[in-house]
Amino acid sequence: MSAFSENLKYWRGVRRLSQRQIAKQLGMEHNNYGVYETGKHEPSLRTLVRISNALSVSVDTLLRGTAEEIGIGKES
Repeated sequence: MSAFSENLKYWRGVRRLSQRQIAKQLGMEHNNYGVYETGKHEPSLRTLVRISNALSVSVDTLLRGTAEEIGIGKES
């Protein structure tokens, strides 16, 4: 799984959204969104920006390292 797909899943969980809910916000079917979280496909730049807006995180945050690597998430 890529850092992007892990971050996507992490931030969706932080926002307490299901795949169906985020997909609906993005105007797509949940299975189309799901392939981004599994790492099977990567979104277009336009979709990436829409996802970052829906999750209220920067594109940079979604793309760089895992949440754990950048010091977000699990407490030690």
